[in-house]
Amino acid sequence: MPKKTDLLPAVVPHSTPQWLDRAWPSRRPAKPLRVDFYGIKYGVPGSQIAHDRACGDRRNPMRWVVAMEGADKDMVPDHRKMLLPGTSPSFEEPEVIFYCTLNQNLQPHFHHLCRKIFLAQDNILPDWRYADWGKSFDAPSERNFHSNWVGGHPGPAQMLEIAAPPAVPAETLAKKSRFCAFLYFEPYCASRLHFLELLSRTMRVEAAGKALRSVRRALQPRWTLNALEGAGKFYRPYKFVISFENVRVAGFNAEKMWSAFRGDAVPIYLGDPNITEHYNPEAFIHARDFDSLESLARYVMRVHNDDALYLRYLSQPRFTEAQRARWRTYHEDYAAFERKALFTPPVGAHAPRAQRDSFLRETISRLESKINTRLLAGPHRDFRPGRGSTGTQMRRIWRGETP
Repeated sequence: MPKKTDLLPAVVPHSTPQWLDRAWPSRRPAKPLRVDFYGIKYGVPGSQIAHDRACGDRRNPMRWVVAMEGADKDMVPDHRKMLLPGTSPSFEEPEVIFYCTLNQNLQPHFHHLCRKIFLAQDNILPDWRYADWGKSFDAPSERNFHSNWVGGHPGPAQMLEIAAPPAVPAETLAKKSRFCAFLYFEPYCASRLHFLELLSRTMRVEAAGKALRSVRRALQPRWTLNALEGAGKFYRPYKFVISFENVRVAGFNAEKMWSAFRGDAVPIYLGDPNITEHYNPEAFIHARDFDSLESLARYVMRVHNDDALYLRYLSQPRFTEAQRARWRTYHEDYAAFERKALFTPPVGAHAPRAQRDSFLRETISRLESKINTRLLAGPHRDFRPGRGSTGTQMRRIWRGETP
């Protein structure tokens, strides 16, 4: 953990802007930075602070900003004290807003002339016309902190728990009594259903979720208590796990790989095309290395019948050294980014929603097409970003699409 003095400059210049004065300690107490939250909790319209105050809840939701990444409870106060000082919950003229785009009709926060920090809670990307900073699965950049946090995703400590392979891979293989597991509750992804069918033509694949369940008892969904540990325990007798994401989006991967590694099984993965940036490519079977699901299924059977080839996967560390190092410093990096986002306005920030939409309408008015005419004919329409259509993506039919 870095010391407080390591994070601050020795001397703050006299020309320091007013917004930066709050970032550094002074002899007199700094005025707290007014912070509000919008859309952080599903089903709460408008300001989260105003909602909490109306319900008699006086707690500071700022604890979510640090804790939502799986930080240990004992570590959160230290992070807040060291890296996130001087914040005060306020719904009256907030200076910084944390938000997650959920409903186009419940987004009054775009009227505020202040910094807006996007916190993704699902496979939703920030709209950079409105977001000044973001924590999402978008590509890492100066303005975006890459994160795969969704409900039930393992935190940094849990990720490091599965970093090392089994101590004696041969003994682990000897205890594997079943072929392959399939654990899903959403029936919308046709690719993984088709792959289940392909593998089942040769060996029994056991499904323990609501989708095509073939075992007596269904396991709990990932958002329930101890669901991650339950999935890892269920996978332990299996040699393989079908780890297909609901959506195939660069940068987004959920808990599926982690759960398979937790059960010392070899994942068969399809989803994030950049998954090798997050996990060691030698520790799992990547569907994108094959030209079709049929060829992938044939290769899985080859690995199943060749113990030496299977042990090559099972004995590999789950992360490269660089990937493991990122998880070790994840809390510090995340808290440092939040500090920067709180006290550093990026160039071009604070343009009001009406001004940005007016610019877009002016640009569209110069184009001649039917859709532009319809947009301009409806003055009630605006260009606020809507929630990423998660349901639509999951229901997309990928049948016939090759990995």
